[in-house]
Amino acid sequence: MTTRIYIAGPTSGHPGHKAAFARAAEAIRRGGCEPVNPADLDLGPKATWHDYMSAAQGLQRSCAATYMLDGWTESTGATIEWWVARALGHQIMGHPR
Repeated sequence: MTTRIYIAGPTSGHPGHKAAFARAAEAIRRGGCEPVNPADLDLGPKATWHDYMSAAQGLQRSCAATYMLDGWTESTGATIEWWVARALGHQIMGHPR
């Protein structure tokens, strides 16, 4: 079974976030693991930040590790994801702190 790695990082207010998440996903794939990319979520035009965070946390719980993108410490959502990763006992990769 392939290790699933959740990607966490800043999204709101970061126009290039999808490209940063895609680059991380490709690196994870090259490493032989399965990337789980919450930037690919599309919950529709009425979805709120809370809706996205709820969906993302469901994805994160399905993984064994979390990869933190650069700049995550400036993001409320990514900071929450870091704490969730710690609570789940995930290996935290990328830019852990």
